[in-house]
Amino acid sequence: MCYILIKDIRGDKPMITLISKNIVHFFIEQEVVKLEDEEVYKYGTEMVISTSASILVTLIISIIFRELLYMTIFYLFFIPLRMNVGGYHANSYEKCFVTTVSAYLLYILVLVYLSKSLFVYIGLFSIIISLPIVFIYAPMIHKNNIINKSGVVKRKILSRVFVVVDCFIIILLLNKLDYKMTTAISLSLMMVTISMIIEILRDWRCSQ
Repeated sequence: MCYILIKDIRGDKPMITLISKNIVHFFIEQEVVKLEDEEVYKYGTEMVISTSASILVTLIISIIFRELLYMTIFYLFFIPLRMNVGGYHANSYEKCFVTTVSAYLLYILVLVYLSKSLFVYIGLFSIIISLPIVFIYAPMIHKNNIINKSGVVKRKILSRVFVVVDCFIIILLLNKLDYKMTTAISLSLMMVTISMIIEILRDWRCSQ
């Protein structure tokens, strides 16, 4: 999750980069942050701003469609699994913002407008596609994410635990005939899996 890029009218730098740089410079001048740590804090500030922008937009979408509960469900099931399995990463805040918001809007539209008779099939499909993909390919470590061997093993274990727990909850809810909640969790799981499939295809294309 990352997010918004607004071009500065004076140049090509994203507005988020300029804002983050000004914030960090302020703290450097106040001697709160050391000069040599500028880039680290600037990156962290960018992530805070961009993540906040994404959450704000998804919150607005949820309020419009009166689906605040399912926003909570989305983040509750999407984030832990996504953080551990990895997958597609956009190469700019703008692309990441558009991708994230578009995926969330699609998630809400499916919950609101899709025929309820199809909900059970979404649940079953998400289990069939997600379990093998996560067990075989997770974690997918981005080249810029430096992580040691024990960290990779930890993510592999957590990825499998999360996906199994998610699938168990989906099956449990299907048995209780709570199809909308089942679909919300299933869609969150499928979006993580689709992100992995996109990255798998990108790696395959690059290797050709």
